[in-house]
Amino acid sequence: MDFEQLKNQFAVLSGISDCENGDLYVWFNEAQADLAMSGGMVAKEIYDVEEGGQELSLPDRFLQVVDCNGSYALTPDGKIIFDTPGQMEFYYERLPLDFSDDYQGECELAEIWHSLLPMFATARFWDRESEGDGEESGHGSKWMKMYTDAKARRLKTCGGWQRQLERWTVE
Repeated sequence: MDFEQLKNQFAVLSGISDCENGDLYVWFNEAQADLAMSGGMVAKEIYDVEEGGQELSLPDRFLQVVDCNGSYALTPDGKIIFDTPGQMEFYYERLPLDFSDDYQGECELAEIWHSLLPMFATARFWDRESEGDGEESGHGSKWMKMYTDAKARRLKTCGGWQRQLERWTVE
């Protein structure tokens, strides 16, 4: 789904059709980051390492390591250090593109996750709107539970394939 489709789905779920795009950007992007940690997109970066111990930048939108064909260490300031020279194949999960005024295209996560973004946004909307009101706060809690339950069901449906990858071998 693209941003407009997600926004329309949010309006159906929440009953609110005049929500500011800025709020939806924040909530959809929070949901994308959460979902990327569970079922994100694996990308590949090839590093040509000239000498061991050299600090190199991690790829843009790096989230977490999946696999690498060499020994490495991550530094607290977002660098990677390979122990030996050579061509390193580095597989990692990356964050999807954030929605913004500049990007309202297709959600980059797998389609199985798309419908969860409006659920998460609905939970955040009602949480913000509650301002201590028990009934509205209950709406937020209800929608967040629906989001987490649906996320868990989808993780189970796809068999947790995202986390089973230990090493890719090409023969």
